[in-house]
Amino acid sequence: MPQPGSKSSVPTALYLDATHEAARQQHRDLCHPARERLVALGDALIAATALEHDLDLVTRNADDFKQVPGLNWSNPFDQAPTT
Repeated sequence: MPQPGSKSSVPTALYLDATHEAARQQHRDLCHPARERLVALGDALIAATALEHDLDLVTRNADDFKQVPGLNWSNPFDQAPTT
């Protein structure tokens, strides 16, 4: 674990909770059987948390998150390396 003030290439993790209402809304909107393509419950909870806290989601799992309305996401592995 890096010491405070030290430089590290490992990003800091932030743990956030989705509220019960946000999770319920995302489940209703994204996991409903009438949808053309279902979103897995775990992905719906991740999306709900990002939306609830107005955060952008960074993921390699773009196929599951690009269909979530209102969710800003990016895949850092799709970006060309800078020199």
